[in-house]
Amino acid sequence: MARDGLWPIWYYGENQKQETDFTRGPYMPTWQSSPVFNYGNDINQNLYNPAEYGHMGLDRSFNNGAIVMSEFITSTPGDMFSWDLLTAKIALMLSTAKGELVEYVGDPIGQMYFPIFDSFEENREPVAVMIAWIHWASYFRRILPKSITGIYFVLGNSCGGTYTYEIDGPTVNPVGPGDLHDTDFDHWKVSASFEGIKQIADGTKFGIPLDTTYCEYHIDVYGSDEFRSIYRTSLPIVMTLAVAIVFVFTAFMFVCYDRLVERRQNLVMLKAQQTTAIVASLFPENVRERMMEQATKKLESRDSFMSPNRRLKGYLNDDNETDTNSAPIADLFPHCTVMFCDIAGK
Repeated sequence: MARDGLWPIWYYGENQKQETDFTRGPYMPTWQSSPVFNYGNDINQNLYNPAEYGHMGLDRSFNNGAIVMSEFITSTPGDMFSWDLLTAKIALMLSTAKGELVEYVGDPIGQMYFPIFDSFEENREPVAVMIAWIHWASYFRRILPKSITGIYFVLGNSCGGTYTYEIDGPTVNPVGPGDLHDTDFDHWKVSASFEGIKQIADGTKFGIPLDTTYCEYHIDVYGSDEFRSIYRTSLPIVMTLAVAIVFVFTAFMFVCYDRLVERRQNLVMLKAQQTTAIVASLFPENVRERMMEQATKKLESRDSFMSPNRRLKGYLNDDNETDTNSAPIADLFPHCTVMFCDIAGK
């Protein structure tokens, strides 16, 4: 019906002239939108119109009760005050999502159509379609940390659209239409698509089928020289050399320590040999053995908690106190003759 002298927007032709044929249809007017656009231009607009973008996807979603994705939707760059209504609409949605004035740069937008059913039963019927606008550059933001840069991905669909983006950490930069990645990194290609996904969970036990026969999306991810430079650095060589130097220095210090210990042990043994030689030259063998045995027992009783090196050092340095209780080391001969003689002429 007319309101305030105006007819619903679907009754107007190319030159905004009012048509008198009220019987044509079917009609699928827009009931609600978020955000609400200026002047309400989209309210009551008939989206079920071959002249509108996404008409085929909308038709498939409504008639098949399936989720359908649209082809790429692009427009001229501009802001929400642009004379191009599509540009102004896209810029308005981007500005609303970000909370500040955003200028649309002309990169692809997509639409996803979700059927709305009359019930939650198995034999439910579609009665409406919810349309979600997807700004692909915004969709892929903040999926990588700041340290990862130089990743290129090519977003494409079976409807013929292809667009290249570059990921620099959490930001996504549109590169341009087509596949613009560096072909030197084709061997690094990683691909993903909706192939094999048939049902989308919607909170019911039936789910909503995903129709990929109309416009199936796929993504190809590639590296770049910038990304490769993050991991191809001299750091591994530097770390290897540092570990090798530490190992060589440790081995050198161990060898030096071993030589010093060996030299000290040789000096101790030499001193012990010299002391033993002096004792052997002064006393007979039986007296010498008794002296050594007595000294050993004395050291063991006094320095039982001392290290062997310290006990040996104390013995060699004659660090012993006179023990009056020790047994005499001389032999007793109760009957003997002592002769003193002098050989003249000698």
